[in-house]
Amino acid sequence: MSYEKSDEREEPLHEDPVQNLRIENEILAMKIRAQYGGTFHAGSGLSPEVENRFLKNVLEFEERIGKCKPVKIYDSIGRPDYIKAALLPPERVEQELARIVGLLAEKGITIDFLRPRDALFRYRFITEELFWQETWDVSFPGIMKCYLYEEFHPDHEIILRHHTATILSAWLNRKLGAMPYHLCRKFMVPDGGLYAREDALVRLQKALDQYAAFEHSRYSIDAIGIFPKPAGMPLQAMAQVEGTMKYVAILKNGERKTIEGPYRVYYACEKDCWQSFFFYLPGYILKT
Repeated sequence: MSYEKSDEREEPLHEDPVQNLRIENEILAMKIRAQYGGTFHAGSGLSPEVENRFLKNVLEFEERIGKCKPVKIYDSIGRPDYIKAALLPPERVEQELARIVGLLAEKGITIDFLRPRDALFRYRFITEELFWQETWDVSFPGIMKCYLYEEFHPDHEIILRHHTATILSAWLNRKLGAMPYHLCRKFMVPDGGLYAREDALVRLQKALDQYAAFEHSRYSIDAIGIFPKPAGMPLQAMAQVEGTMKYVAILKNGERKTIEGPYRVYYACEKDCWQSFFFYLPGYILKT
């Protein structure tokens, strides 16, 4: 079913065409939230025309998903012949890997590895694990089914490195949009107070607002420590990431101040998800 408007004339929701489209987008977003539990909100920064096309595509995709059945990835690509990894001659590994990856790509399926992996490692994972995962037997123009090896076998060190890079970059770029995804619901600030994540972010933004700009920033991730489950706590593990950072802060009065020193980011792991519950960054001081 397509969600394009029919040829029949419909009474516009507003006399202004742009406003009419925005109202339609809000209705479509409400429908997604009500029927499929989506969290998309209209007015996301896209143009009304692009947002309208996106929302209609989401609805069409969800409807197709609702009618299709799960199928093994191996079945979805036509059950091709392949050689078991243990029997594959070394000189044919690259060739067979390229063939299998090509068959997956034809069906809009990709697999990525965060760490460099040799061809036999990738071939073995695809044929021994990925092939037997279930997916929805549906194709849709422009939609890719993207898999990540680390989703099957979490690499905690690289995940912590990525989270820390996101947190540090958010501070140094003065844009906190991506940071909430990596913070615990309860977050401790440097003065020792424990706040809900949203309130902690407000305080973090206030600390940033004390500066006019940052320049010449750099940081290093020097050590990652992962510790076993703390006694008496409902956590799988805890971790500490540390290193150094340096940047030039331009104060509101125009003064330039070089800020440098060690930083530390502390994490808790719950249900295989790492989130920070506290960090110390040079320059993160909220004046009262």
